[in-house]
Amino acid sequence: MGLFAASGKGVIRSMYMDSKSYANLVPIDATVNALMVFSWYYLAHKDAPWVYNLCVPQRDIKLTWTDVMEHGKDVINTRVPFNNIMWYPGGAMTKSRLYNKINIFLFQIIPAMFIDMIFVVLGYKPILYNIQMRIKKGAEMFEFYTTKAWDFDTKNVECIRTKLNKTEKQLYQLEADNFEVKDYLTDAILYCRRHIFKETDDMLPAARRNMKIMFVLDRTVKITFFVLLAYFLYKSLFYMFS
Repeated sequence: MGLFAASGKGVIRSMYMDSKSYANLVPIDATVNALMVFSWYYLAHKDAPWVYNLCVPQRDIKLTWTDVMEHGKDVINTRVPFNNIMWYPGGAMTKSRLYNKINIFLFQIIPAMFIDMIFVVLGYKPILYNIQMRIKKGAEMFEFYTTKAWDFDTKNVECIRTKLNKTEKQLYQLEADNFEVKDYLTDAILYCRRHIFKETDDMLPAARRNMKIMFVLDRTVKITFFVLLAYFLYKSLFYMFS
C-alpha cells in the first residue's frame, strides 16, 4: 500500500514495471487463514510438507499490473482521495529502465529539490528530497516482483484444501474467488488515510473538491507547457529557414 499512498499524494510519477505481467495478489485475511490452517495441518501430520506457497496459480490469474494501477487511480482520484496532495496523482509505467530514471529525475527529484529550496528560504527543514530517496529505494525493491512473470507451485496448498470440510472452508477461506480488486483497494486506501496520514472521513468531501481543482491545474500546466514548446519549435524553425 506504500505505492498507492505515495502515488495518491502525487510524489511518485514513474514506476519501472512490466505493465502486461500478471499481479499475483492474495488478500491479507486469506493469508492469516492460511497461517492457521497450515500450522494445524503441519502439527497434526508428521509427514506434512513444510513449504506452502499461498499464491494464485498462473492459469487462474486474470489481473495485470495495468489493471491494478488503473483500479488504484480510480479509487484514489474519485472514491478515496487524500488530503494535502502535492500534485494530481498520475505518472507512467515503463519497461525501460532509462526512461524510468529520466522520469524520476525530471518529475520527482527536481521538483523535490525545488520545493526543499523554498522550505529553506522560508526557514523550514527540507524533507522532500530525503522522502524521494526513500521512495526510490523502496521502488527498486518492488521492481524485482513487477518486472517478471511468476509461477509458484501451489500443489501443497491445493492438497490441504481437499482436507477441509464444508464448515472449515467457510471459516478459513483460502481462495480469492470473490476477490474484488477495487473494493479491496478502497478499504486499503481508507486504512492509509485514517491510520497513516491521520485523515478523518469528514475530510473526504474537501479532499474530493481539492482533487478536482488539482486535476484542472494539472491539465492547465500540461497544455501550457506543450503550447509553449510548440511555439518555441515553430519560432526556431521559422528563423532557421527564413
